[in-house]
Amino acid sequence: MHKFCCVIFSFNRAMQLDLTLRSLTEMLENPHVAYTVIYDCTSLHKNSYEQLIREWTNKNICFKRCDRRYRSFRENFKYLLQAGNLYRFLKIKSMRTRFDNFKELVEETIRESKAPFTFFSTDDQYLFKSTYIPEKALQCIADDPTNVSFRLGMSDRLKNERALPEKIKVNRLDYDENEYQGTLLTWDARDPNATKLWEYSFNVDFQIYQSDALLDFLSPILYHIPTTLEYAGLRVARKNDRFRKLIGTTEKTIIGMQLNLAQTLVNNVAANFSLDALSSLYTQGYRLTIPKEQLTDIDWLFMPQTLFFYKKSQPDTIFEFKDIA
Repeated sequence: MHKFCCVIFSFNRAMQLDLTLRSLTEMLENPHVAYTVIYDCTSLHKNSYEQLIREWTNKNICFKRCDRRYRSFRENFKYLLQAGNLYRFLKIKSMRTRFDNFKELVEETIRESKAPFTFFSTDDQYLFKSTYIPEKALQCIADDPTNVSFRLGMSDRLKNERALPEKIKVNRLDYDENEYQGTLLTWDARDPNATKLWEYSFNVDFQIYQSDALLDFLSPILYHIPTTLEYAGLRVARKNDRFRKLIGTTEKTIIGMQLNLAQTLVNNVAANFSLDALSSLYTQGYRLTIPKEQLTDIDWLFMPQTLFFYKKSQPDTIFEFKDIA
């Protein structure tokens, strides 16, 4: 039986998705993870995803594509009786014009996995060294599933505006299990001294929940892409005081790759590498690689000046983006 259900979201980014899958399957030390990719793509990116699926299906990765059939106001009416859902439905145009079966696929995947714990990932997350999810953290979640979650990447090593706030109340719990040792950080997302990431009680990048509690939380919420899942989830969590007790670690092993934007609903800062060019390179056999010297464990986001690749037929040769794009 699987212990973890990992749901990965992807749109027009086969190259990044491939790197995310490689990092997860190579660097996540915990066994018994069921991986499902929920994706969509435009016609220009169809070939890259077909190639990726051929390569990864044999490695027990499940793929589910959104059906793109518009769910009408009438079909969503039962959710719109709730004021928060109605507000978001009216505020966000794409929820009224591009609402497909994304929500159905997310909740179906969690339900069918029967795994006790679930975490999400977008297709731009990268585990850059060995990563272990402590049993001590999982037990804390199991003991209080509607209130506790564990978020990878929340380290006291972060710098700048994402650093651990000086005045926030943080407890430290040491663990020594399965040949892994470390220290857990625990805090309250509603602590008045919490800032930036430290006050986010719901997230779609490597935040681990008890599966039944997560399903119960998500079922009444209306969302149609990862951005609105996080946007709505955070607001409902704050309103209902859910998942406010957070757990992180003192070690940093994961980073977000801001190479480009797949959607512009939220205009985050990112490097500007072409999605179309990366898709073309993927179908030509190039695969993204990140040299270790480019990364530090104090960073939250990785916005590179250039990209590096190897080719499947030439795994020992490194190519730079500007030379092959």
